[in-house]
Amino acid sequence: MLSLLQIQLFANPDSTWHQTPYHINLSKEIPLLSLGTIPVAIGTFTLPKRAHLTEQEATALRKEKVNRFDRKVFKYQAEDYNAARFKSDIIQYSTAGLPILLLLDKKIRKHWLEIGTLYYESQLINGGFLVGTSFIYRPRPYAYNTSLPMSDRLCYESSNSFYSGHTSTTAISTFFMAKVYSDYHHLNFWKKTMLYTAAAIPPLLAAHYRIMGGKHFRTDVMTGFAVGAAMGILIPELHKRKRNDSLTYIPFYNQGNLGMRLCLRF
Repeated sequence: MLSLLQIQLFANPDSTWHQTPYHINLSKEIPLLSLGTIPVAIGTFTLPKRAHLTEQEATALRKEKVNRFDRKVFKYQAEDYNAARFKSDIIQYSTAGLPILLLLDKKIRKHWLEIGTLYYESQLINGGFLVGTSFIYRPRPYAYNTSLPMSDRLCYESSNSFYSGHTSTTAISTFFMAKVYSDYHHLNFWKKTMLYTAAAIPPLLAAHYRIMGGKHFRTDVMTGFAVGAAMGILIPELHKRKRNDSLTYIPFYNQGNLGMRLCLRF
């Protein structure tokens, strides 16, 4: 009895592991993301109607009732608020489009629509979380500052301090870039460590300036950082292809010949 090994190589339109590490069904995901945009947009636009303090609520605020860990943010003065907020805005807006730099890479540029879809999905989910947590009543630090005019303490979005949107959206941008680049280029541990360390710097700066600007407490920016980093990493990870699907083996017996057929799909 003769043992044989047959190897078959053939293209599979559903398997593009040699091109991209992600499996994305655009015909399904784009309509779903479009539908998901609607409630998030409505929730964002209606935010000012529910996320504000009344004068009575602002007057009743007491710094000593804030937990000791978060209470330290009250050391920042009102005259520093505007400059710090401006810096945090610059960081958020400049990093929002940063993943477009991934297109400079030839491997990634071929799949710009898939990568763009993943990035939008990450930001959309974070937007949904922000809309949901906006119902959590937590006055912002500046609302406690009695040196400010009452009109400033009651301004737009004064009661939804939890959690930091600037920090989370910035973290999504930078960690998403690090994740996608490392997946395409199979970086080793040390290169990944350096890349993710660099990715942490912009959201940490955004977090610092949001605290300095009287917009958030420490736990707000810590949560924002964790959620943003998780979204930037997990959404691509959940769409990764399984390499085992590309190789199958089938034993066969034919006219006294016993062997194994290996099928490699690419």
